[in-house]
Amino acid sequence: MKRALACLLLVATTQTAFADKVLIMKAEGRADAKIRTRVDTTISKLAAAGTDATSPGEITYTEAAAMVGCAPEEASCRDEVIGMLAVDEIVIVTVTPKSGGFDVQVRRAGKAGAAREASTLAATEQLDRLDAIAPLFGAQPLPGAATDPTTSTGPTEGLPDVGQVGPGATLEPTPVPMPMVDRGPQNPHPNRRLHIAGMVTGGVILTLGFISWASAAGVADEIKAYPLNTLEDINAVKALEEEGDGLAGFGNFCFVAGLALGGVSTYFYLRGRSRSRRAVPTTAIAPIITPDSIGLSFGGTL
Repeated sequence: MKRALACLLLVATTQTAFADKVLIMKAEGRADAKIRTRVDTTISKLAAAGTDATSPGEITYTEAAAMVGCAPEEASCRDEVIGMLAVDEIVIVTVTPKSGGFDVQVRRAGKAGAAREASTLAATEQLDRLDAIAPLFGAQPLPGAATDPTTSTGPTEGLPDVGQVGPGATLEPTPVPMPMVDRGPQNPHPNRRLHIAGMVTGGVILTLGFISWASAAGVADEIKAYPLNTLEDINAVKALEEEGDGLAGFGNFCFVAGLALGGVSTYFYLRGRSRSRRAVPTTAIAPIITPDSIGLSFGGTL
């Protein structure tokens, strides 16, 4: 009996250790707080019915991106947020008011930019049963949920018609690679201008340091050539020495400050440019068939 219990405990521990850690970020968007809270509750129930180790978050994805200091629309920002939160995947939820209900968009993003999406247009009374979101977590629709013909999983615009499929039918998912799309020049990083201003300011301060050093050297040459015949000459030399020391100290300060500001600004500027040069990868779309619904799964590296 003890051996059996030990084996069961070992199996449960192993499954927990290898299960993906998925953090569900709080819903955001233009919908009011009560609507977003209802959506959060529904998605948490759907995630709990799946196979992954999910847990609700305390902040939205946009707030997490602000804490990291990256642009939420960039794919690399999701990797930084995942690293900060020490999880395998995050679930980003956006709720937008639409004519006839609310557009609920859910993106499940993993490391290295892998992501899957699902969306549905639900009326206010249907926010407690978001059937189209269930496949993102490998879960079945909530008990008693009616199939909503307006729901969909993944982007469907421009895709071939998958036909009518009856209840209980099965369909082998076949990813359809999407062609590469030239999005044109990427939007500059919001802090790019600040980085450029820092580099220019650092260069100006560094130049002031060199000018101060040159002035201090000129004062030193003047001191060497100054006669020391009277007490007034000695006092004048002392004044020149104080002036030279002040110019040299100011030059030292400007050199260190300008070098530090310019170096840090240059580092972040080059880092932002390397992010913007990343290529746009392909994506894949695969159909998902359940006994109660049919949809499409959208995934790939963003």
